[in-house]
Amino acid sequence: MTRSVLSRSVLFEGTICLYWFLFWLMNGLDKFLNGRDLVLFTWIGKDRTTQFGTYFNGADLPTRWINPVLHAIGIWEIATSLFFLAAISFCFRKNAERKFQDTVVLGFMGGSLAFTGFSAFDIIAGVRLELFEHGIYLGMIILSWFVIMYRANAKSPGEGE
Repeated sequence: MTRSVLSRSVLFEGTICLYWFLFWLMNGLDKFLNGRDLVLFTWIGKDRTTQFGTYFNGADLPTRWINPVLHAIGIWEIATSLFFLAAISFCFRKNAERKFQDTVVLGFMGGSLAFTGFSAFDIIAGVRLELFEHGIYLGMIILSWFVIMYRANAKSPGEGE
């Protein structure tokens, strides 16, 4: 099935990928830009250094590990965002459905692994509210994956073959 670039299916899938691209990009950048003056505005973000300091002290882990851990998480999140950016570019190209599906699956896998890791850390740190939040996001990413894969396997009304 060839897809029209402006079809409802492509726009719907592109919107889902745009959401996850921005989600992961902004969360990843937050690990590096927190509290920084960016000339036009100050990136407020969430102070994970203080939050992780509490967790690390409670677990008797060296606090010097906090920034490397946060930066590694930030790199993972930014890398995950790039899969969704690539998927968006494939989404709007004709005859690139297979590349779109392969790339979007990698983005969803990266996101699922991140939320699973975050959830495991939340349990260890005893942060039940964040565990609940990460569980909801994991459910949303799985639901997004199902919606995109279902739509890829079902012929949308009004689209030709």
